[in-house]
Amino acid sequence: MSELFEKNIQIIEERWPELAEVIRLQDIGQLDAHLVTGANQTISVNGIQLSSRHNRLQEAMLQAAMIPDESPVAFLYGTGLGDVQDELLKRSQLDELHVRIMNEAVFSLVLHFSDQAHWLEDPRVDLASAAVFRDIEKPYFSMPADLVLASEVNITSRNQLWNDSTEEFMNRPFDKENAEFIQRFSENTPLIEQDQDVSEWFDTAKGRNACVIASGPSLEANYEYLLRMQESTNPPLMIAVDTAFIPLVEHGVRPDIVISIDYHMTAERLGSDRSGSIPLVYFPLITHEALEQWQGPRFCAYSLSEIFDTVRHEHPKGNLFTHGSVIHPAIDLAVKMGVKSVSLFGADFSYPGGQSHAYWENGLLTAHSNQAQHWVLNGKGEKVPSQPNLISYLVGVERYIRSQPSVSFFNSSLEGANIEGANYYKAGTLS
Repeated sequence: MSELFEKNIQIIEERWPELAEVIRLQDIGQLDAHLVTGANQTISVNGIQLSSRHNRLQEAMLQAAMIPDESPVAFLYGTGLGDVQDELLKRSQLDELHVRIMNEAVFSLVLHFSDQAHWLEDPRVDLASAAVFRDIEKPYFSMPADLVLASEVNITSRNQLWNDSTEEFMNRPFDKENAEFIQRFSENTPLIEQDQDVSEWFDTAKGRNACVIASGPSLEANYEYLLRMQESTNPPLMIAVDTAFIPLVEHGVRPDIVISIDYHMTAERLGSDRSGSIPLVYFPLITHEALEQWQGPRFCAYSLSEIFDTVRHEHPKGNLFTHGSVIHPAIDLAVKMGVKSVSLFGADFSYPGGQSHAYWENGLLTAHSNQAQHWVLNGKGEKVPSQPNLISYLVGVERYIRSQPSVSFFNSSLEGANIEGANYYKAGTLS
């Protein structure tokens, strides 16, 4: 195995010397790895097979076919055992194959066990760690095993790939022909017609700081701080997502604006009967009962999704960004209001402390924490359990932050997911 590794690593040293240094430093002893034999032989790492043991060639052909034959450029996230690289490099029209390593230790292990020179030597190949690049590039295929085994340094790329691969499935219910949505719009039309436009809020908070408050478990540690800030001489703008409203009110915090977009949002869960004069910004998918019982002024908004095309044409209102979660339009509203900074509270995208939400029963609003099969890194660099939908919401926030370089973003907790672009600050240090 050492001879195989030296043969492979020498090619990498000649072509990508800095990467070779990283690979040489990997401790493959930390991996639970062994050979698995069936009709073919493969490697199992931490219980995950790097390829099929029944028909590696057929599997590689199917995976390579995910990238269009006519494409002169291809991106491969994960190295596998080199089978997909070989299939792609058979294409005479392929000019560039960019291979992104998802786990450097696993790749080092493969270099010890198998000859990878056949694709490493090809001049069309470019090899690098996925972490070197901020965004995923297309057309691509992501190796399933490498995605599961992704190292901590490549976590952002893994999150983006998971988001991209599940986006179509997650958006499937949001069809503009969805009969339930059409019925909900019909029920809410009288309110849409009489309610104000969210765009009336735009540019009304120029230069202020904003707190955007979600209902993740870490919110529990910040009720007292938020109350102090609200009672200060120069309070920040406070925008709360729907499920954070009741726990905030019960701790004496009354946000400046509440925002709700969820089709399943009810008056009871929203806390409509406790709203007083607080304004509500809403997407007209939430229940008619929740809207009708809200006591404060209401402001209608849409996203750019095609499900709103008809109602947007008939009743024009302002648009807010969304990527599957109410946290996205809440942040976008703050930015469109002109704030200079956004501090996030309860934006955990994970299950810190084994809980799904502050205040709400574990699993009531989303999957129970004991169902979590994935993970993200928190602000301390520790793995915390998560789910694909939460990871997708995290990716949406991180992409949004990158699109707003003139706004400063902060994260109030180290317990939940680390949010790229949102610096941690200890409560009480931001003025």
